[in-house]
Amino acid sequence: PLTGVSQGGTVQLKTGDPAAAADAPAVAETQLVNGDTTITLDKPAQVDRIILWFPQLPTDTQTNKLRVALSAIAVK
Repeated sequence: PLTGVSQGGTVQLKTGDPAAAADAPAVAETQLVNGDTTITLDKPAQVDRIILWFPQLPTDTQTNKLRVALSAIAVK
């Protein structure tokens, strides 16, 4: 899960070259919630790297500003 104090906004999970992240297709997408947000893939995937892409910024619940505030990321 992604752990943080951001709520709303959209996070996409992409794979591939970070330099081309804007054009990479999303393999999963969800809305952020305050606390733990889980992104679930339709099927397991083996990749060298992941990219977290935020096409719509969430609101930081502590500052009430549009920004991503994550304290932990766990990949399983």
